Amino acid sequence: MNTAGRQKQSDAHGGGQAAKRFKMKILYAYILIYTITMTRYLIPIAIGATLGSLMGYFGQCSSGACPLTSTWWRGALYGSFIGTMFALSARH
Repeated sequence: MNTAGRQKQSDAHGGGQAAKRFKMKILYAYILIYTITMTRYLIPIAIGATLGSLMGYFGQCSSGACPLTSTWWRGALYGSFIGTMFALSARH
């Protein structure tokens, strides 16, 4: 194969690599947008779960009949629910 044929072959393969790089950039952009969108929801849920579990752990009810503070994990569930409600009600 002469040098002109090699040049055409390398151009054909180089064009494919450029298309792959472009597709990967698009994919990374979608992943970044998805991550930013999900953190808008996950951060308030995590904060609510943390505050709820702390309230359930330190504010324990002596009889165990209090629904929010009877156990730490139930407080975390209530807190994550409240965090979800705040996340969904926030304007974006």
